[in-house]
Amino acid sequence: MDDVILIEGDAEGLTRMDGPLAERLAAASNAKFPEYGMTADFYRRNGAIAIGLRKVIAWTEITSTRFRFDG
Repeated sequence: MDDVILIEGDAEGLTRMDGPLAERLAAASNAKFPEYGMTADFYRRNGAIAIGLRKVIAWTEITSTRFRFDG
């Protein structure tokens, strides 16, 4: 089965990141993809990309879902 997610929004490069945010990103990344061994130091040095969502569409073989983020 293939699951698909499409997102629309504005992307922003985060070049400066404080310690707590870098720690949270590393923990979230390692919870989903432990084989990459991401560290807070990686995010502090390299930053990340933040996406301000406007719309998300997701579907599987059986169902589809659509969310709009107005604001």
